[in-house]
This record gives sequence, structure tokens and C-alpha cells, in this order.
Amino acid sequence: MATVSFDKATRIYPGTEKPAVDALDIHIEDGEFLVL
Repeated sequence: MATVSFDKATRIYPGTEKPAVDALDIHIEDGEFLVL
């Protein structure tokens, strides 16, 4: 089975200073469904 985890993930796009995503903590277990 599969699990997807992000621990304190941050994403800053080139040419910007403010993070689009800052310190994301998320754990998606097998069988769970997530829509962003």
C-alpha cells in the first residue's frame, strides 16, 4: 500500500519572496482522497 507525506514542505516560486506553500505538514494514507 502507499502513503504520501510532506513534513514542513515549503515552495517559493522563482522571482518571488513570499512562499506559496509554507511549512506544509500532510499525511495521506492508502485509500484516502485529497483535492487541492
